[in-house]
Amino acid sequence: MGITINSLTREQISYHIRLSRNDEVQALAEFVVEINRLEPTIESNSQTVNDYIEWFSSPSSFEYTRWQANLSNPDGSEGAMIGRAGMRPPTAEGFSFGTVEVHPNYRNRGVGRALYDLVEQQARTWKAKTVLVEDNQRYTLLREFLERRGFKFDRFSWEMLLPAAHPVIAAQWLDGITIRTFKPGQDEQLYHHLINSAFAGHFALTTVPFEQILHWIKQPNFNPDGIFFAFAGAEPAGICAAIVHPNAESEGWIEDLAVMPAYRRQGVGRVLLLTGVNWLRQRVSNIKLGVEGKNERALPLYTSVGFERHDSRFVMLKQLG
Repeated sequence: MGITINSLTREQISYHIRLSRNDEVQALAEFVVEINRLEPTIESNSQTVNDYIEWFSSPSSFEYTRWQANLSNPDGSEGAMIGRAGMRPPTAEGFSFGTVEVHPNYRNRGVGRALYDLVEQQARTWKAKTVLVEDNQRYTLLREFLERRGFKFDRFSWEMLLPAAHPVIAAQWLDGITIRTFKPGQDEQLYHHLINSAFAGHFALTTVPFEQILHWIKQPNFNPDGIFFAFAGAEPAGICAAIVHPNAESEGWIEDLAVMPAYRRQGVGRVLLLTGVNWLRQRVSNIKLGVEGKNERALPLYTSVGFERHDSRFVMLKQLG
């Protein structure tokens, strides 16, 4: 179904809004990188067009309904992209993830309002209970924009950094726990199972489709030697995924760290984290990870290893009734 909205603003620009197509990932990626260039943040410094192409081309991204605002040229043709929005179908708990982004040169002209109206309309059509928007805390205009529409601040989502100079101790192995790395062609289902099962109950959990795992392991920066599984006997107990950023040679990420409920608070998470961190330390200088700001189990673990709060994103929620 196509959606088109024509509008002439008080500054006499003409634009229209339509659904984005899946074959337009290049344009979407270039738009986001241009925004990052104009409003740089810590998290955007190392993100390239190829990074965003990879995300916008992934199965998880295709779950979003996406719109874009483009200028309308005098001859009726479509001009440059000036805004975008997206909405993901609700989770089991009723959370729908949304995003609204407008080029700085075209803000306060009704573009963001028109995009947001489509986002909320779609969420209500899906009967979502809560709309969630997350973005860098430096984007104060977006936060104020959302507050005017009934959103409330809920929590921060932290990017944490292990500085290059901070020493890292070796992992101390636990009795009854073994660790091995990912075996291509064998462990794709295991990875999928652990990610979705171990994160069950996590705030606003979004289930990772199996197709996303298959997509990810085909990426150039995927290294099976950086994926660590923990087992208690033959039973999977947890996972740590360590990756080297493809476009920042000195940067690595603990992409996923998850422990099955039966093995929490037994040191499994710490062993996996230290295993992943030490693997990355052989390859990069700085190591980062992301953590939800109210995760009372994970934050003390990360700080005990030496991670520091480096950057943050705000999480805003609106209850739809």
